[in-house]
Order: sequence, then structure tokens, then C-alpha cells
Amino acid sequence: MKKILLLSLLAISLPLFAQTTTSYTFGPAAGGISSTPFRTFNIVLTDTASETSAMLQDLTVTTSPYYGTSCYQQTLPPLGYIYLDNTVLGANSGCMPLTSTAFSGSSTAIRCLGLPTHFEGAFTASLGGSSSSITGSISFDLAWAYKTGSGRGGGGSGCQKTLSAGTLEIFTNP
Repeated sequence: MKKILLLSLLAISLPLFAQTTTSYTFGPAAGGISSTPFRTFNIVLTDTASETSAMLQDLTVTTSPYYGTSCYQQTLPPLGYIYLDNTVLGANSGCMPLTSTAFSGSSTAIRCLGLPTHFEGAFTASLGGSSSSITGSISFDLAWAYKTGSGRGGGGSGCQKTLSAGTLEIFTNP
């Protein structure tokens, strides 16, 4: 009888401790010109389960502590941050610090030799006033092409990036 009661209590309490995963995909998407720190804006995300749209508003990654790329009270050295809109986290996620970043690969595009062709990162946050913790991961491929700009509003010349094969996952722990 004790075993049955214990197993019943365990079965009831497991959902309270279960991690929830929400996955998004994106790409191909224009990502702007090569810069330091690495930045990309306004990437449309698609929830793989519900097919609803969300937005990667801003992803900024740095390898230097001299750039202003941190969230308030972020662990030093800052690696960068991510902002998301209309995700499982709500209308606006606020600034979520990156906890790990890794660029890999090497472009062979003319004038863009050596630029990275893949990115992987992780981030963390907490929901305001809640004991829930949020962790997440992001990865995508990068393609580079040299573009020339001209005239007013035509943009500058430089290596333009295109993001593809992108995934973003958000893990919520109650």
C-alpha cells in the first residue's frame, strides 16, 4: 500500500518538475553587414509545434569586453545578449545574457575569406517575480558575399551575411 501511495504521489508531482522545450526555426534571412561586435536584427522565427511567428529582435555577440554588449548585472566578461519578441516568454523577453558563444568554419567567399560559417550560443534568464528559470540555445549557418554600396541610403560596401538553418530552443523549468 505504501508503494502504491508513493508511486501515485510521484506521478502527480512529476509535471511540476518537468522541463518544457519550445523550438523555433528560421532562415534563410538577411543578417546585415559584417561588424564587430557581431550583430543581427529582426529575424522571423517559426514555432515548430504551432507554426506561429515570433521575432529574434536583436542578437549581439562579442569577443571583447570593450564593447557595450551586456545586460544589466551580467557576469563579466560579457559575451553578448539576445532579445526575443512574441515567444513562449511573452511579448518582450527583455535582455537575456549569452552564457556561451562559439563561431566555427571559415568562409571562402572572395573578399570575405575567413569569416565564420556557423554560430552556436546559449542564454539564460529568469521570469520576473517567479522562481522559474529559463535557458536556451541558438545555432545557425552563415553565408557571406561581398556587396558594393553606392549613393545615399545605398549602404556601404562590405561582406553581407545571410543566416540559414537556424534553430532556437527555449527551456523553461518551473
